[in-house]
Amino acid sequence: MKIQGIRRMQYKQGKQYNQPWQHLPLSYAFILVIVFFCSFLFAQNFEDNNKAELETQVAILCYHDFSDGGSATETTILTDKFQKQLTELKRAGVHFLTLEEFKQWKLEGAEIPNKSVLITIDDGWSSVYKEAYPILLKEDIPFTLFIYSNYLNRGGRSLSKNQLLTMLDHKASLGSHSHTHPLPPFIKEQQSSLDEQAFDAFIKQEFKVSKDKLEQMSKRNIDTYAYPGGYFQSEMFTIAEEAGYQLMFSVEPDFVTVHSANKTLPRFIIHGNNDNHFRTIIRTFNEMGKKREKNQLILSPEPESFTSLTPELKMDLSMIEGIQMNSIKLEILGLGPAKLDVDYQNKIASWKSTRRLYQKTVKAKVSWVQGEEAKSLLWTFYISDKP
Repeated sequence: MKIQGIRRMQYKQGKQYNQPWQHLPLSYAFILVIVFFCSFLFAQNFEDNNKAELETQVAILCYHDFSDGGSATETTILTDKFQKQLTELKRAGVHFLTLEEFKQWKLEGAEIPNKSVLITIDDGWSSVYKEAYPILLKEDIPFTLFIYSNYLNRGGRSLSKNQLLTMLDHKASLGSHSHTHPLPPFIKEQQSSLDEQAFDAFIKQEFKVSKDKLEQMSKRNIDTYAYPGGYFQSEMFTIAEEAGYQLMFSVEPDFVTVHSANKTLPRFIIHGNNDNHFRTIIRTFNEMGKKREKNQLILSPEPESFTSLTPELKMDLSMIEGIQMNSIKLEILGLGPAKLDVDYQNKIASWKSTRRLYQKTVKAKVSWVQGEEAKSLLWTFYISDKP
């Protein structure tokens, strides 16, 4: 019995056309299909790997105060050093984002260069206008001001309304930094002394009053918020969304990717008397484009997710090359080091809380040694009301 070849017909304008491969034996045609399918998978995998290696990372730099002389502090940077940092960023080939560009990328999926930087300046000191603004204007670099509205236009060292409006007309964007800039100890004090309804009203005022005042003064929509002191609680997320905020920023030092949580976007505080964060940014950008190791740390619960009152944390390090399993450490910030159970064969470390955790936002620091290099990351998750 003669085996017929695969027959595929194509119709065009009422005519029948034979495909060139219809005369091939069935076994040959099957092999061609397999080869084509494998080639497709290889090409797709190659493309996905390249995308992973070239994933866009945005460094958000957080400055505060500026000085043309005197001593540098954690929050005050000398202007000559600020100028040198901008020059070094340009030399590293970064793209300086406007706040609008950042929002379009983070919220709408717009494309931006892989090495991108967003310059942010918190509080509202007049030195921003007198010292930093002339440099940024000269260098043609956009920047974002996170202002707490109660301090604006108060005289002394505060930024004036006219100074703010001038900068908004030239390179600056505007976001909220609360109304009164309540720092973490004060927020915790209010939470412990007020009932739930009064505490919610206090938080709502910080978000809403600032937004209303800044919008009235600037005639611009305010939909971004920087937490004072970088402190946030999960209860704030719904309040912020209801007030009209789309993106909220912390000060946890890390790069932003498209997958970063919009409610707790990390920023690098740039200290005037310490270069560690800035050097991390430059080193990372200079290494981009080089072939990276395919390492991945799998965390459970996933970052920015909710877990039970007595959480169990798991870290799968099996994909990390050169990991020294006896170097793994876990610290629950505010509680101290955690004793890990380590599965050396499968390269999994875990910890189960033996008591209820009352804080609703938990931050954990994971550290390990890879080869001869010390590595670490911050891991934030939230406690639900369910056991």
